[in-house]
Amino acid sequence: RVFIARTDATRRRVDNMDELQSVFDRWDIEVVVLSELSVREQIELFSEAELVIGVHGAGLAKVVYTYDAHVIELFGTRRLNTYARLCEIVGVAYEHLTCAQHGIRVQVDTTELEQRLDAWAAR
Repeated sequence: RVFIARTDATRRRVDNMDELQSVFDRWDIEVVVLSELSVREQIELFSEAELVIGVHGAGLAKVVYTYDAHVIELFGTRRLNTYARLCEIVGVAYEHLTCAQHGIRVQVDTTELEQRLDAWAAR
């Protein structure tokens, strides 16, 4: 279970990371910055993941290395279908969560995310 953090990105950073970390702690979700991993480590991470959460960005392209994962993509005000299509092609479960956006920052509704995680766990 991983959250792809964009702490090194210039946009689409999570604004309420402290609040979100509480959710991650309850769900045993590891926060990962992909630029801190080698390509091999990134492939291993995605290939072993059962759950991938991340704000829309290039890091989610590595879902091609997942096998039986569930992907939750977080968006600001503008939703794109790039990773929904990619997940469909590779046969990975996908859903998105629209988040409030304040300039270059994204605010995740942790209550909504918890509900999504509850539904995922109930499958």
